[in-house]
Amino acid sequence: IGFSDVVEVAYGAEETIRREAEELKEKIEEGQPFMTTSCCPAYVNLAKKHIPELVKYVSSTGSPMHYTAEYAKKKHPGCTTVFIAPCASKKAEGASDANVDFVWTFRELDSVIQGMGIDIDSTMPYTPTETASRDAHNFAKTSGVFTAVKNHIDEASLEGVVIADLHKKNIAMLKGYAKTGKCPGKLVEVMSCPGGCITGPCACSQ
Repeated sequence: IGFSDVVEVAYGAEETIRREAEELKEKIEEGQPFMTTSCCPAYVNLAKKHIPELVKYVSSTGSPMHYTAEYAKKKHPGCTTVFIAPCASKKAEGASDANVDFVWTFRELDSVIQGMGIDIDSTMPYTPTETASRDAHNFAKTSGVFTAVKNHIDEASLEGVVIADLHKKNIAMLKGYAKTGKCPGKLVEVMSCPGGCITGPCACSQ
């Protein structure tokens, strides 16, 4: 497998942060009581299938994967994009995105590395040519999205709700927000996995 260049997912996170912050400000100005994040495809699919009344509160901003793939295609026309993540549901999201050619999980990549006998410790170090903010690098952690948006709009008083783990209690809470239109925060960060994306079902802990 040859890589002519590497585009950091942090770029996509930066774009998601910027767009989501702008969307949140617009929604607040329009009088919408709250908005939920949209970067977790498992959550978005849950809302569409089981909490349809919540869908109108879900941000329309794309995920970091979407913007990273879009950027890569523009920067390298004709390239093949491969998104690698600890998230299984990204496969379904990638299948519906014209700019995403393949999605690998961390476990799949780990299997390829082991199967090809690649010794990571002996490989050449790689330094990305593009950098991103601390907020972008923390995006996949619990409260990372809320903190990034809050910092971007520079609103210290912004109140939010952070949901990390879509168990029955949290799903019931989301249903309550949707039914009443009332929420203790203006931005609701929702991630299906406890701890955020970095603790996804296909993560490698070793």
